[in-house]
Amino acid sequence: MTVRSLEKIIDTTFLTKLYRASGSASKGSASKGELKGQALYTSLRVGARNFAAGYQLLNQGASFLNVSLDTTERLLGVVQSIQEMVDKANRGNLSASTARQDRLKIDELAGDFDEIVNAAREEKLDPLNTQSMEDTLVKAGLDTEKISDLASLLKKIASPTESSISSDGTVSSDGNPIPLDDIQRQLRAAVLDEDDPSDDKSGFFTKVKTKLRDVQLKLETNIKSIKATIDFVKDNMAVVRVAGLAFLEASNDLQGNESAEAVAEVVRGKIRSSSGSALGQAYNLESVMVAGLAALSENEK
Repeated sequence: MTVRSLEKIIDTTFLTKLYRASGSASKGSASKGELKGQALYTSLRVGARNFAAGYQLLNQGASFLNVSLDTTERLLGVVQSIQEMVDKANRGNLSASTARQDRLKIDELAGDFDEIVNAAREEKLDPLNTQSMEDTLVKAGLDTEKISDLASLLKKIASPTESSISSDGTVSSDGNPIPLDDIQRQLRAAVLDEDDPSDDKSGFFTKVKTKLRDVQLKLETNIKSIKATIDFVKDNMAVVRVAGLAFLEASNDLQGNESAEAVAEVVRGKIRSSSGSALGQAYNLESVMVAGLAALSENEK
C-alpha cells in the first residue's frame, strides 16, 4: 500500500462516520461539508477512543499468538529430544538395560507431547488451532476474508497432530504423531546379540527418523508462520496506536474554525510521519476502529 492511499482512508467521510457513531448526530445534523467546531471535536475524540479499544483487541490477539508460539515451541522441544535419543540408538548394539531406559524415557516424552496437545484443546480458545487464532484476529478487525496476506500466513499453520477425514467428512486425529510403536520396536531390535557381537545393528531407525523429521518440519513451519503473524499484528498495533494519538492530538489543537478536510490532512500527516514501515497496514484502520467501537458498545450493555 502506498502512503498516498491514506487519503482514501482518513477523510471527511471517515470523520463524519465517527461523529454519527457518537450519538451526537441525533442532536444536530452535520453533513460532510458542515462537520466543524464541536462536532469535529466530538468526531476526533470518538476516533481516539475507538482506536484505543481496537489497539487493546489487537494486543489480546498478539498475546494469544504468543501463547500459540510458546506451545508449539514446547512441542518442537519434545520432538527434538526424542530425535536425539533415536540418533543415539541408531548407532546400534545397545545393551538391554540401555534400550529399556530409552523406551521408558521416550514413552515419557511422547506423553509430554500428548499432554501439551490435550491441555491446549481444553482451553476455551485452543492455541494450536488455526481457527482459534483467526477468531481472535477477526474480533480485532483483521478479517482474513478481506486481508489476503493474513489469510496466507494462517494457511501455512497445520495441526501438530495427525489428522484424517472419513468419507462422511468427519475429521479425526490420533492426538500424537510420534511414531512410538515403531521406535519401541526398533529399540528392541537394536539390542546387542551376545551370541553374535559382530552383528552390526546400526541404521535400524531410517523410517522412524523420517517420520520424526516430518513432525519437526511441520512444527518449524508453524513457528515461522506464527512469528510472521505476530509481526503482522504488531505492525497493525503500531499504526493504530499512532492513529489514536493523532486523533487525540488533533482534538486538543482545534481552534474551532477548521474544516473537516483540513483536520483530516493534519491527522494523515501525523500518521504518515510516525508509522514508519507499519504504514503499509493503514488500510485496516477503519475495520480495527469499527471493532473497537463494537467492543465498547458491548461493554456498555
